[in-house]
Amino acid sequence: MARKNLVDRLTLAEQELEAAKTKFVKLQKESADRIARLALKSGLPNLGLTDDQIKAEFDSIVAKHRKGGTS
Repeated sequence: MARKNLVDRLTLAEQELEAAKTKFVKLQKESADRIARLALKSGLPNLGLTDDQIKAEFDSIVAKHRKGGTS
């Protein structure tokens, strides 16, 4: 089988890149939806916290678990 020319390989690479971008966006949305469901279940919206306060709490959780805290 003959090797594809450069244009064909570039086109294929662009298609693969677009597919990867689409998959990445889909996975980000799934992750965001999961966090949103958990926030609703835990009553987070009812606490009256600002976005900055909520982000600070999320940052604290991430720092705790990255430093070898509970998993």
